[in-house]
Amino acid sequence: MEELPDYDQVRRNRTERQVPCLAEDADVVVDTDRCRAEDVLVRAAAHLGLYGRSYERLVRGPAAAGKDACVPGRGAGAPG
Repeated sequence: MEELPDYDQVRRNRTERQVPCLAEDADVVVDTDRCRAEDVLVRAAAHLGLYGRSYERLVRGPAAAGKDACVPGRGAGAPG
């Protein structure tokens, strides 16, 4: 495989001209002109299921913390 030296040759190359047609059959298309390389990696990995769909809660609600819900004028854990 040989990389073409400039964009003019890429545009004239028959195979390269047909690359946009792949979008018709693709499961997902990422516009690499609008994304950084890291963004493309994350989008592709997420689509392939390499990143889980779950998330870790950073703030726990009152029920999860084992405390009563906050009541106006009384902070969580304050004497009631």
